[in-house]
Amino acid sequence: MPSTVSDGQDFLQQNLALYLNGDPQYPNAPFPGFLSLFNTQVETGPWDIVWGPCVYLAPGCNEATNAMFVAKTTDTSVTPNVSTYVVAIAATNPASLYDWIDEDAQVEASLMVPWPLPKPYTYVHVSHPVVDAGSPFISAGTALGISNLLNNVKPAGGPGIADFLAQAANPNDTVIFAGHSLAGALTPTLAFHLYPDGAAGSGWKQVLVLPTAGATPGNGAPGLLDKNPTAFSQLFTRNFPQISTGFSPYTAWNTDYANQADVVPHAWNQLGDFMPVLNGTVFSNPWGVLSASMAASMAAMLTTAEGLALGGFYENLPQITFPPPGQMYSWTLNQQTGQYGYPPAAVDAPVYTAANPLSTQADFGSALKVNHVEAYYFFFGVLPPPRMPPTGLVPVPLETDGGTPAPKPSRKDLVLHAARLSA
Repeated sequence: MPSTVSDGQDFLQQNLALYLNGDPQYPNAPFPGFLSLFNTQVETGPWDIVWGPCVYLAPGCNEATNAMFVAKTTDTSVTPNVSTYVVAIAATNPASLYDWIDEDAQVEASLMVPWPLPKPYTYVHVSHPVVDAGSPFISAGTALGISNLLNNVKPAGGPGIADFLAQAANPNDTVIFAGHSLAGALTPTLAFHLYPDGAAGSGWKQVLVLPTAGATPGNGAPGLLDKNPTAFSQLFTRNFPQISTGFSPYTAWNTDYANQADVVPHAWNQLGDFMPVLNGTVFSNPWGVLSASMAASMAAMLTTAEGLALGGFYENLPQITFPPPGQMYSWTLNQQTGQYGYPPAAVDAPVYTAANPLSTQADFGSALKVNHVEAYYFFFGVLPPPRMPPTGLVPVPLETDGGTPAPKPSRKDLVLHAARLSA
């Protein structure tokens, strides 16, 4: 990883831009890029990047923190021409401690942030007494992510996402906010922050969200009457009601799509569904049969996660759930081109039974990936995006002495978060 934040951020943005648009100069064989492959799979298009891509690398971090871009397509067959914009927000970076700890898991009730967020909004860490269930609050992690998207994920010298969308707004056009996992929480929250009344008064014909696998961003105040919606999930649903698309499997907008065997969209109020249960002589949960040691580990992890969110009155936004497809993708690296073959092969996902229980960390990682990532491609009937070549698309910048900087994994965020919990 490059030696400075600015070098690292520029390095990551260059890689992402080439990944999206393609790299004809890539050694041995041109890298096609995401858009060229994606545009062959969709009926509408072509789609082009009109803002970004932008990457934020938080100070003290060596991995991308947040990323975002806006894509656009225009239907020129009608008068006036009608355009659709998609604000695409990146999921959790599995290599980023900052993402896991500060944006995903910072859900303590004493750190929740009042809604609506002020405009302009910049996150400030504030600890307070546990709040009343009927007041709208979002998690501190979601608030931090929104702050980063508004203030730090933007082009050098160019408009941030709020200003760009304000300039692009057109009463004939539609804007869609989409994202997976971490972005499944950030997507509806950013849209709601920018357009608190939905499409009304937004300058757009439609403002829609399409999150997938998102944990709940805020509270839901169980027991409140529908006629008096005051918590976050009720406010969101009132201003962004479910809208039928008329298409399958994308049956509704403003809805979180969730695989029933994916633990992430069960956070933070449905994690008990994944607690291992003793059935006869074996432990099982939605992933299948677990070894006794793995069942104990998972029970401890889930108990800890439930404890983090205790008192926050979290409630999921409206969901459409689907059963796990039971498949995954297998990739093959072409040694001549240095790229992964495309498309990958669809194969059966592992099945965990009494004779073959889920028992190792490798099994755990595979079950998590299959159900949190792969399942969504099969459900929506789309191919996964191409994989970045193992060496990346842009050479790592050199240190001032000409040497390649060595990675220096930082535990800064982990230490800071531990200090917050013990304060």
